[in-house]
Amino acid sequence: LLYVLLLAAIPAGQARRVTAAILVYTDPAAMGLFFMGAFLLLGKSQRVNCALAVSPVTAGEYILSKAVSLMVPGILVGTVICLFGGIALGAALPAIALASILFSLCGLFAAVKTTTLNGFMIAVVPAEIVICLPAILVPFGLLAAPAWGLHPGVAAMRLICGQTQGWPLLILALAAWCGAAGAVCRKAVAGYFEKLGGGHIV
Repeated sequence: LLYVLLLAAIPAGQARRVTAAILVYTDPAAMGLFFMGAFLLLGKSQRVNCALAVSPVTAGEYILSKAVSLMVPGILVGTVICLFGGIALGAALPAIALASILFSLCGLFAAVKTTTLNGFMIAVVPAEIVICLPAILVPFGLLAAPAWGLHPGVAAMRLICGQTQGWPLLILALAAWCGAAGAVCRKAVAGYFEKLGGGHIV
């Protein structure tokens, strides 16, 4: 609601679209980076993860459930912001979904490797800088070179901004980053559950 009110205060046109693109990327798409840490650290403190470690749930299923639980509200909120901001949904929705998954995987990996909230906040700073900083420059016409499309944040932001040229490659680049992050995260989560006494899970 606050984002919609903010967009309503900006005159319709390029300024509103740029603002909406930044809002979509930094909140609905990226919220998994921080919420994932809160979820897992809360599970640690409440011993929920100890119960999951001895359950039939696999590391892949655990990761998928966490990623989807944040991707769905991200898509819903992102859709509302796009509609009010004048952003086409065709390219934006896949970007929001894939970016949400990528950020959730990064947040989950960092949360598995840390034990405190302060430690988690420090651990995610590099990922936030590497993924977010270049992406924020895209709506302002910077980083226009095609090679930047291989960067996950730039690829997502170009799609959110409605870039249609080379959109299959942008989606493919995002999906590839999600796959690589998923493989790394799966190994980390499996090792974490093993340390909790869950034995070897696949």
